[in-house]
Amino acid sequence: MTTRPADAPTETAPAGTATADASTEPATANASTSTPADPAPAGTATGRTSADLTSTAPIPAGTATDPASAEAAPAEAAPVPEAADGADARATRRLRWLAFGGYFFLFGCLALVVVLVLGDALDGDGRGGPFTDAAFWAVPAGAAIGLVPLAAPRGLLPPVRRTVLVVAQYGAGVLAVLLQIADMV
Repeated sequence: MTTRPADAPTETAPAGTATADASTEPATANASTSTPADPAPAGTATGRTSADLTSTAPIPAGTATDPASAEAAPAEAAPVPEAADGADARATRRLRWLAFGGYFFLFGCLALVVVLVLGDALDGDGRGGPFTDAAFWAVPAGAAIGLVPLAAPRGLLPPVRRTVLVVAQYGAGVLAVLLQIADMV
């Protein structure tokens, strides 16, 4: 195994191949952050040596190590801007409060359904139909739907889906009342 001096000129390898001898540079070198120690004279081909390296930080998985293969490297996701992250946090907080308030709304809808069932029992035939059963099942379904936007972490559930679930929670309460009204008719 031989090593060459740091200032010895070398030929550059074709694109897509290693540019220096593997025995002279550490495995954690990053080609995009290397700079030559002194500029090479015009017409001289130079390669990277261990003296040329400025960074010995480990290379993340999937990172291209030479500039020619940078096009083949997978594109990384763009970081979320701070303003968008703050807006998502505020939207999530509001939606959690709405989901929490949805439980009070569901309780009110359940009370209204009970009043309607008792009114129907006194004025009607004295028994509930299939819509009454469905009305009483819609309230716990709304409570289960509301638990997801209330308890899910912000990173797991985006604000758009959280909004849909909060609307479904309130919709289940309205559906319970409408089902009981349909049973009364």
